[in-house]
Amino acid sequence: MNFNKNYVGVPLSLVMAILALTVVFALTTQPDLVEAAPSISLNSQSAINYRVLSSRSVDPAVFAGERNETLSALSEIASPLAMGVYDVIADGGFEGGIPNASWDEYFYPDDVAGATPLCSNSSCANIAYAGNWYAWYGEWGTLHHAALTQTVYLTNTNDAQLTFWLLTADSVFGSMQPTDALTVTIDGNPVFTIDASQADTYDLLWTKIEVDVGSYADGGDHVLSIESATIGSWFVDQVALQVLRKMYFLPILFKQ
Repeated sequence: MNFNKNYVGVPLSLVMAILALTVVFALTTQPDLVEAAPSISLNSQSAINYRVLSSRSVDPAVFAGERNETLSALSEIASPLAMGVYDVIADGGFEGGIPNASWDEYFYPDDVAGATPLCSNSSCANIAYAGNWYAWYGEWGTLHHAALTQTVYLTNTNDAQLTFWLLTADSVFGSMQPTDALTVTIDGNPVFTIDASQADTYDLLWTKIEVDVGSYADGGDHVLSIESATIGSWFVDQVALQVLRKMYFLPILFKQ
């Protein structure tokens, strides 16, 4: 395709300046995208297909087209450049260790163990799902009632998915009590709970948990908490909270 030097009567230099400012704005004001599968369903109402991008890449297909494309097909002032997913959780694998700059620890008044849930393959059991660090609640021979919390910002998309990997090990320790439980909350509202009656499902088997939390994607800050009151063991690793992101561009129309 050959481009002339005029854009509907506007000098090409002005057009390119506008394009440059648009790209700079998009790259400096948007968080990074993370690698994801070619298709993802974030809730029962929304199935999104998208091209995986990095924060510094542009899909050339957006600008490709046939010579006979009509002006009306590109007449919108702003059009989506890409639809992607990014993770708002910092250090979801707890690799920052102890103390952890991304996660706050909280111990409830009835906690007796007084121990951090954060463990590593070298300091505790060699059991992390990935990396070296993970969260291990319980197995202190007394009540361990603690939480790991993080404040995250969720864009106003109404599409968000919380994921993490969960493991139990009662077949090894045999210490799970009927009242033992692990709960994940957002702003104090439970979004996932598991108790001792369900523990066998995850015994010595890392299992991915997926929770639709789109109702919290409202353009505000929210507190995610992973908490447990337990004698027995609950293991958590690779926490992610993925939300949708749209990038926009101003279409550049060239006379042929």
